[in-house]
Amino acid sequence: MSDFMRNIVSEVLQRNHTIPISGITPAHPADYSKPELTVKRTNYQKEQAAKRLALIAGTIAASSSSSSNHSNKSGNSSSLGNSISSGSNTISTNSGSPTSSTSGALHTQDFVERCFSPLLLRTLSHKNVEVSSPGSSPIRAELNTPETSKPFRLSTVGDIDAWIFPDIRTALRPLLGITSRNYSAAGVISARSCQPGQLFAAEKILADDPELEAEIHWGEADLRFELKLFSNEFRKVSAKLKEMVDFLQAASTRRVQLFVSLAPSALLRQHLGAGQQEAIVVVDAASRWNSIGLVQQLLYRCPDAGLKIRAEQSYVTVTGTSAQITAVEAELKTLMKED
Repeated sequence: MSDFMRNIVSEVLQRNHTIPISGITPAHPADYSKPELTVKRTNYQKEQAAKRLALIAGTIAASSSSSSNHSNKSGNSSSLGNSISSGSNTISTNSGSPTSSTSGALHTQDFVERCFSPLLLRTLSHKNVEVSSPGSSPIRAELNTPETSKPFRLSTVGDIDAWIFPDIRTALRPLLGITSRNYSAAGVISARSCQPGQLFAAEKILADDPELEAEIHWGEADLRFELKLFSNEFRKVSAKLKEMVDFLQAASTRRVQLFVSLAPSALLRQHLGAGQQEAIVVVDAASRWNSIGLVQQLLYRCPDAGLKIRAEQSYVTVTGTSAQITAVEAELKTLMKED
């Protein structure tokens, strides 16, 4: 009996130490995670962009290689020319054969538009695309992006509005009043009230660039100011309009504004009443009686000045010879400092 029990116990112990050959089948297979399959999606847009960039790099390398070969040949020929000229006592300066800029500047607007997809062109934030290679200068390609033709507003303060129209569309021409003219760019500055400084600012920017065509509405029945500038170069229009905005905003910060012209243009003579041979000074002290009082203080100091004075709604004009107006300007500046 004891041997029988000993055999049973030994079999049980041997069975517990035996390593099972096969794994245990899970009771619930859904509880165990299955290995995930790797899914690879091809980015066709990146592949196309890489192909185009490779094309550009290859073209640049070819153009730079041809340019270097051309410069080497030119250097050899110029060295030979120097040795020949030195034998005849002729001094020549070898500056190197200038490589043609057009050979490296193959990447014009048409080239870039062919190489880049329309989606990529729309996502470019800069108006110029620079492509450069080692040992060569950057190549610029002007892109006709929508930003170059979109109207935009200049930063202003007060009641001044200033707009630039880089590309005048057909529907805009009647509104600008240029249906019979072929200008491609325009700029408009307007204000709800008329100030004499607006005329002096317009005279200044038009005198600096007589090629600009301008239309000015000032005063008359509705007492508003509007200036339109026309050109075929919108950057020129933008620069001139910004210069005028800066002039008006700087003048508006002064309590008393003083404007002087020793040789008034037809614009000033038309609106401010100066004679053909007269100089003019305008005193704008923000109100009619402030301006009159300041000019009367001037006449108290210069009783025999022989000046012509006219009072308007908020300013006073003083006209006379250029020598008289020069003296008046100095006295008025002294009064403004004392006030």
